[in-house]
Amino acid sequence: MLLQVLTFIVILSFDVALSGSAGKCRSECVERGEGFIVRAHLKDDSAMVGVCRNTTSGSSSKSIVTPYVCDRNIGAWSFHEDDEEGIVRFDVVCPTAKQYTQEELADCPPTIVANLDEILESSGQLPSQ
Repeated sequence: MLLQVLTFIVILSFDVALSGSAGKCRSECVERGEGFIVRAHLKDDSAMVGVCRNTTSGSSSKSIVTPYVCDRNIGAWSFHEDDEEGIVRFDVVCPTAKQYTQEELADCPPTIVANLDEILESSGQLPSQ
């Protein structure tokens, strides 16, 4: 119950933060129907989020939260290599990812995550697809 309440507060906080303050950074452009934002922070010209993705059944944890950063003037998300928490494992499943239409995602700038699957695979944390 506490986790559900905290998740709701985080979601509400991020929705409020995105309503104008996050500039061109759009949540659907980082979630892409595959993850769910569970933490968010705005600082200077950056929006920083943690995206929760469920892991495969062979993993010791049920989900991981991966950090992303976005320049609020550009709107392109990338893996946040300098995030203090980094990639974090959790023993709870993520909230259900919102599904977006191709039209909603069509004008998203490319998300720079080319090396993310490589990073997760090498650490044994590759999420399920």
